[in-house]
Amino acid sequence: MKNINKKTKSLIIILTFTVISGLVFAYFYYRNINDNIDPRLIETQKILADFDNINKLDSSFIAIDLMNELEQKLKEIDLYHNSYEIGVVYNNRASVYLMLAVYNDEYKNMKDSLFNMALADLSKADDIYNNWIKWKANINDTELKIYLKTEYNKASNVFKNKDINSIIEHRIKDLKLAEIETPRRLSVVYSNIAVIKRHTNKLDDAIAYYTKSLELWSKNHEAKNNLNVLCGKEREKQSVINKMFPSKRDIE
Repeated sequence: MKNINKKTKSLIIILTFTVISGLVFAYFYYRNINDNIDPRLIETQKILADFDNINKLDSSFIAIDLMNELEQKLKEIDLYHNSYEIGVVYNNRASVYLMLAVYNDEYKNMKDSLFNMALADLSKADDIYNNWIKWKANINDTELKIYLKTEYNKASNVFKNKDINSIIEHRIKDLKLAEIETPRRLSVVYSNIAVIKRHTNKLDDAIAYYTKSLELWSKNHEAKNNLNVLCGKEREKQSVINKMFPSKRDIE
């Protein structure tokens, strides 16, 4: 009995140490990440996380309010009011309007209005993403560092006691990732526009937008299958592996 107790105590001590070590590691890891992020973006990332973690159909008004709040916060900062993040806002909000129009019978009398609101946001996202892609393609790393340092220096009070160079490097990494992800996000914009065209019986337009979507991201499975249906072809089955580990794509 004593041996069992000793083993149990040892196990508890080991588990306790492991949990504490994990918490300490997480604290310093996430604190380090936060130290390298523009402080003004920490709040916006929380809002985006809240949006991702709610059921968009059951909590549609909360989801829309979150995107409205996020849009306002980003537009208040010169550096971000035309960046790809705003495109994410528009596409996310449009997706909620689309879900309400297509899947919620309570709003069947408002379908046209919901489609119009979604289309307005998708058009804005289209402009933001395309302009951002062009901007990013025409600025080299040196110019980007100078640009970011100039913008951060305009808000020197925000970066008091912060390592601006680390924040600049972190932002550059984010922009390089966005350079890969934004064409995929734009693909989702076009496939969402195609959904609207399909549901408003503009089938030729729907086919054109699905095609445009797949030109940007050939692994947009939903766009491919919807296009197949419109063209009278069979839907392609996704492999179990692809369902479990889908191609990396945008957060919309």
